Amino acid sequence: MGYASTGAGRAAHEALLARQDAELRLMESMKRSLQAKMKSDREYALALSAAAAQGQKMDKCEELNGSVIASAWRTMTEEWESTSRLIKANAEALESRALDRLTALMVERRKARKVYQEDHTKISSQFTQNAGRIEVCRECGTGSIESLLSVLYHYVLSVSPFRITSCNDNAL
Repeated sequence: MGYASTGAGRAAHEALLARQDAELRLMESMKRSLQAKMKSDREYALALSAAAAQGQKMDKCEELNGSVIASAWRTMTEEWESTSRLIKANAEALESRALDRLTALMVERRKARKVYQEDHTKISSQFTQNAGRIEVCRECGTGSIESLLSVLYHYVLSVSPFRITSCNDNAL
């Protein structure tokens, strides 16, 4: 990013910081959403497991041995339990993979933003110092050129063969 006298560099810097802030806010929102999903998945898995356990209690009756309805119900409650374990495992995988990676990315982005801002501040400070030095050198150079021109003008006048002389000197 260059520094322009029109302030375009400042505008670009502020736009980049605004983008970084917006991305960090988005990632915070993503993190909250993932956490809410994990919580609801765990709660649903727990409720489904409890429902399966409740349904399996009724299946242990001696009179229902060989019943097609009891067999279908047992299969259904076993599927609920299996689904419950799968949902819980997915919630844990979401936490261990996606949420951990998102958190690491957020930390990385915050560090990068901090480094960028520190570097920009350092470069801006150096730019300001150098601009001041250039102005001092410019003023010094302008004064030196004026002095040189004055000395040169006086020198030219002092060695010029075309000096105005009086008419009496020409007669000789």
